[in-house]
Amino acid sequence: MYRLEAWDTISVPAGVMRSFRNVGAEAACLTALLGGTDPGRVTWPPEVLEKAKKTGLVDENGNVIQS
Repeated sequence: MYRLEAWDTISVPAGVMRSFRNVGAEAACLTALLGGTDPGRVTWPPEVLEKAKKTGLVDENGNVIQS
């Protein structure tokens, strides 16, 4: 596990599963940029997607529900 500091930047290849967690006590902001000629969509592990569906965060197709 790596710990990032304020303004740190990382690059992760497409198709690689990764996760991020705020280990601090203060609120944090994460910005993700999907690039390339076909950035596709974010994919989630099945167990994460099922939990998100149960909480109403995503629809049946895995699209984030905007409030």
